Amino acid sequence: MATFKRKKIDKIVWQLRIEHWYNVRKVKETLPEKYKNKEILEIYDDLGASVRYYYGSTMDISSPKTYIRFEYAKGAKVKEIRKNYNIHMIYETPIGQLKGKKRLGEWGCSWHYVEHPVRSISDLKILECIVRNTIVRFDYEFYKEAENKIGDRSIIQFYWERSPFQRLLLEYMGVENTIYAFYDYSKKMKEYLKIAEEAEDQLYEVLEKCPASILNFGENIGDGFDSPRFFNEYLVPYYSKRVT
Repeated sequence: MATFKRKKIDKIVWQLRIEHWYNVRKVKETLPEKYKNKEILEIYDDLGASVRYYYGSTMDISSPKTYIRFEYAKGAKVKEIRKNYNIHMIYETPIGQLKGKKRLGEWGCSWHYVEHPVRSISDLKILECIVRNTIVRFDYEFYKEAENKIGDRSIIQFYWERSPFQRLLLEYMGVENTIYAFYDYSKKMKEYLKIAEEAEDQLYEVLEKCPASILNFGENIGDGFDSPRFFNEYLVPYYSKRVT
């Protein structure tokens, strides 16, 4: 916290993210000998490192535990069905259904989208129904667990879902379809972003009241899909709004 507050410090905080390494090694049974019977927090201690994120004891990478919980109202529902290495995403609403698919990596410790749920501009209406009827809650029980487990190793921090624009790119439509849609259906896409951002206001009301000291946007910024034009038009105003 002294670093963020620009106070004088005598050392640099070293925060690793070794969860993926740990999970894969555990599945493959190739953890170094001295770590074979250790939990991940014990490894952080042995390395003299601080903990950036706490995920609990789960190894279910398809739905990692977080401090934000999502519920749904008015007949909307989002569910995951895992079949072998495929995770089927089903978005149900009174006006229709969307389906997507994620695929786990070789060791079941990572995943990527192979089918995005929004395939046409008309699908946006169904997605709008989902975002309008999403209810956000803070998981104080899990936060307390994190406090007890992390102790003085770190200050609790976490990230949440990406911004509406980035979710279109990486979760709902895919990079190519999203970019084409913003050129071909600019008005409708902008209308969707407005609806999604308004629906998301409740999330920031929850975050504002939560006990965490450090909050992170859950973005994946890269010039491969966030061109300067899109970044300045759709992301900079969004970030400015949310941090003020």
